[in-house]
Amino acid sequence: MEADTFKKLQPQTYLRSFLEKNVRPDGRAVSKIRTTTISSGVITTADGSSLVKIGHSSVVAGIKAVVEKPADDSPDKGKIVVAVDFPALCAAKFKQARPQDLSHAVSQLLERTLIQPEVCSLSDLVVESGFSVWALYLDVVCLDYDGSVFDAALIASIAALENLRLSTPLVANDGSHDVSLNREQKVQALPIRTRPIPLTFGTFESYVLTDLTNEEEEIVDGQFTVVRIKDRCALQKWGGAAVADDTIRECFTRTDSRANELQLVLDQAAAQFQQRSQSN
Repeated sequence: MEADTFKKLQPQTYLRSFLEKNVRPDGRAVSKIRTTTISSGVITTADGSSLVKIGHSSVVAGIKAVVEKPADDSPDKGKIVVAVDFPALCAAKFKQARPQDLSHAVSQLLERTLIQPEVCSLSDLVVESGFSVWALYLDVVCLDYDGSVFDAALIASIAALENLRLSTPLVANDGSHDVSLNREQKVQALPIRTRPIPLTFGTFESYVLTDLTNEEEEIVDGQFTVVRIKDRCALQKWGGAAVADDTIRECFTRTDSRANELQLVLDQAAAQFQQRSQSN
């Protein structure tokens, strides 16, 4: 039987035949993460943007910043609004039906993660307390879907926020509280206190796979994501079988290593953008 036919007819057996040899179908070890690249400032019309690739998965994030009136119950806080899109062209499986549930789930989890007080302070987005704040509309679009897309989306969101440059707001001194923008003078507006670092895992029988491909996502028994935020880890279960405590602890350790690696990649992306800006 040819390999492609075998894979389609008996996907579990196909995957197991590789894992028994301590390797995955794409040649990686069980815990190996695919190459990750980050490019900042890729959308010139956005106030902040980034492109992240994890293997063959790629996600672009762009931010539009608007001065708005604050919410009545949060006069001293700006806001971050996240929208995630999986267009039909990003994966064959989305051509028949758009994954609205996935878009909603990823959008909500991204937004909840980004507004954690350890990550950033929405108070930093205040222009004039009680009258005007910055609202950041963060659009995340999957260009190519090949697994671990939440990881790519969160990393792209952090890189875009760190790339954010806002026009200097000028508040009228005539009592009207009107705001004008000096678009010639841009400032970095939202300090990221701690970068939340994600890593998604899949369980298949006794194996724990790190950074799943699309094919692996279709086969594994369950999936979950660990997000390292400062000195704690958050766990997001995407469905499937229950996960043993020992497995979760092992995944926390893997995520710690991933966090150290990604800090360097994010730093490099920010430095490269700064170099490009100074040369222009």
